[in-house]
Amino acid sequence: MRPIHVMKGASALFVPALLVPVMAHAQEAPPPDPPNVTSAPVSASDVPPPEPPPEPKARGFLSLEGGYAFESLYGVPMTSADLSAAVGAQFGNFAVGGILEGMPGSTQDGLQTMAMTLGVLFESRFDRLRIGEGLRFGAFNVSRVTTNGGLFSLSAGAFGRVSYDVVDLDDAHTQAIFFIVKGSIDTVDAALFGVSGGLGVRF
Repeated sequence: MRPIHVMKGASALFVPALLVPVMAHAQEAPPPDPPNVTSAPVSASDVPPPEPPPEPKARGFLSLEGGYAFESLYGVPMTSADLSAAVGAQFGNFAVGGILEGMPGSTQDGLQTMAMTLGVLFESRFDRLRIGEGLRFGAFNVSRVTTNGGLFSLSAGAFGRVSYDVVDLDDAHTQAIFFIVKGSIDTVDAALFGVSGGLGVRF
């Protein structure tokens, strides 16, 4: 009967030995709560401005311009109004179109002059600055003093222009009121030089 008492004594020692680590694990402190992180308030100056809407691949434009011109033919100075209209298409930072220009004026002696041209315009955009050039054909007339009619001649020439947008009319910076300076040279039996400056609006 002694072996039975030995087994009972061994069980009494083994069971508490198993319960000690279990109770110790149960009594361990729970992990600490994560720190409460609060984000700093965002001010209006930290918010980036909204981006302008993307430009379409191609869009049409209409430009109307008016200004004052100085011209010279055979060394005779002339002044005139410079009225023009351009219509075409804008492809990103490049534009191409047609331009019609009329320049009614007079010589320093009071003879009436009139020039009409039709040409093609190529223009590049650099932010608010636009630089263009083109070729044109037309007609030029100077009235006579003593007889009816005038000195009429066909013309062909080239021109250059620089404009700067001073007031934007849309978020895409394509429609604007702009200041423009132009220069040209045409053949009217002799070289006809011209420079002009004015304002325009682009739609």
